[in-house]
Amino acid sequence: MDEIYRLYSAELFGYLMTLTRSKADAEDLLSETFLRALTALSSFRGESSIRTWLYAIARNVWLEHLRKSRRVKSIDDLLGVYVEDSVAEHAIASMAVQRVREYLSQADERTRSIVLMRSEGFSYSEIAERTGVYRAMLCRRRKADRESGAVRGCDHQGCSV
Repeated sequence: MDEIYRLYSAELFGYLMTLTRSKADAEDLLSETFLRALTALSSFRGESSIRTWLYAIARNVWLEHLRKSRRVKSIDDLLGVYVEDSVAEHAIASMAVQRVREYLSQADERTRSIVLMRSEGFSYSEIAERTGVYRAMLCRRRKADRESGAVRGCDHQGCSV
């Protein structure tokens, strides 16, 4: 577990900082994430990478923290959590959230599944493995979606997005 902590703690801390915008909360949630991972390590089935598993735990710990703190957030607030607080950027983020919602409402089930897996932290390789879709095809689709304004760019080396 020490090696897992060494490999992923800084990355997970950054993720939790973007979610909480509070160093103290992020530190607390990071500790809780690794505590839960440690207690559940024996039940880890290996159906995803350790990184994806840790991100899922961190996300669940954060959501539980939100529920306990009684801070009610709308889905637009949660989707816009990565946006700076300026009015202009918030307006742009709200429009982007709306475009993604519209896109997902018209997309087929496989596409919705792929977008949701990506939003949960799955890598393109993991998504390709789970869906049977070639990674390059995912990136081409992502590029087409990017050009239509539906989603952000691809991080695959072969993509020019």
